[in-house]
Amino acid sequence: MKHLSWDEVDAQSRALAEKVRASLFEPDVLIGIATGGLVPLLVLAKQLGVKEVLTIAARSYDKGEQKQLFIGALPDADLAGKRVLVVDEIADSGVTLGKIMSLIQERYTPSELKSAVLYVHGDNCKQYPDIWIEEVKEWVAFPWERDELPGS
Repeated sequence: MKHLSWDEVDAQSRALAEKVRASLFEPDVLIGIATGGLVPLLVLAKQLGVKEVLTIAARSYDKGEQKQLFIGALPDADLAGKRVLVVDEIADSGVTLGKIMSLIQERYTPSELKSAVLYVHGDNCKQYPDIWIEEVKEWVAFPWERDELPGS
């Protein structure tokens, strides 16, 4: 298991902002997938200077086990014709991210839609994000998950 500190998450989030910038994709809107995507979302918004920041409440994991995707809240926003970047902390199987990307495309019809995450689980991921920092083989434990992990 790879345990991350807050400083490591901050550094990886800043690196993700740089990678987005280097990709020449200039998002008008950032959408973070709550709850894990909220920390990188904040850093990307500040680093990229994006003022329109939204969230989607979604979850598919419970105590480290993937379940059915549950979407609790979607933003009430007009994203038609806008460049949208969806942000999360990790793409494990990529299924949750893929479903959310399809939902955003269908419901909001942005002109461009891309995804960015800090980590991709290389052994499991079937649908990769557009931009990521590191591919990992082990489970990643984020600082905000410490009380939820098995054995905690």
